[in-house]
Amino acid sequence: GHGVCLGNIPAVAQEIDRRGYQDDTVHALHRLIFDNGNPGPILLRFCGFDLDDDSATTARRLSLLRWPLADLRALADLLRLQRDGTKHDLHLRIWSFLACPAPLYGSAPSLRLRSRPAASMPSSAPTALVPTTAASVPAMERTPSPDGGLASKV
Repeated sequence: GHGVCLGNIPAVAQEIDRRGYQDDTVHALHRLIFDNGNPGPILLRFCGFDLDDDSATTARRLSLLRWPLADLRALADLLRLQRDGTKHDLHLRIWSFLACPAPLYGSAPSLRLRSRPAASMPSSAPTALVPTTAASVPAMERTPSPDGGLASKV
């Protein structure tokens, strides 16, 4: 495939390592990808399906379509994808990821960044991290910007 190897996507590699190769979902993913054998480190070297091989790819996609919703959600958890939505949504999300794996930062609960209120940010933090709205800038410091909006004087 043309994606990133599962072992090079930290969240996915950690989840597979945490669950172990005997986990039912890890085992099902291995069967979906390789059609046979027991899961092992080869799973972490998977970089996406060969989309030029239509018959094998179609068979795998049809196989994934037959998975129950609970199993699709478990697989989405393993791959650190969002698990909400309909069965069709999950199928498309999982298939798109498996066709060309890539890190999806912020898509899974363990990867979400926690936001801090602006007041608790250290004084050394760049001001670009704190969004400025017209309401947060005193009226005397507001000046029209070239695009017609309001800009604050620095």
